[in-house]
Amino acid sequence: VSIIKGAIRIACEVSVTNTVQYEIKNIKKCLAVGFSMVCVISNSSKHLKSIQAKAEEEVEIRGKQVYYLSPESFNVFLKGASKKSKDNPSK
Repeated sequence: VSIIKGAIRIACEVSVTNTVQYEIKNIKKCLAVGFSMVCVISNSSKHLKSIQAKAEEEVEIRGKQVYYLSPESFNVFLKGASKKSKDNPSK
């Protein structure tokens, strides 16, 4: 799933039953096609921590933004991204 608003391009990976390695592949894919932000969303904090640990080992994240969020945190994240977009309409 992707969210695009102006210059903001966010790839969203919802992880419920996928393996950590499958999510790493998806993060790499999203970054390769030009998303500067990737949000990995899961109800399981344990699963998110496992994905994050593996991503830090395997994914070139320099200059990119990868977030590991619960659904509730993702909602807050989107509100913040929307506010930044309104504050900087040229970006």
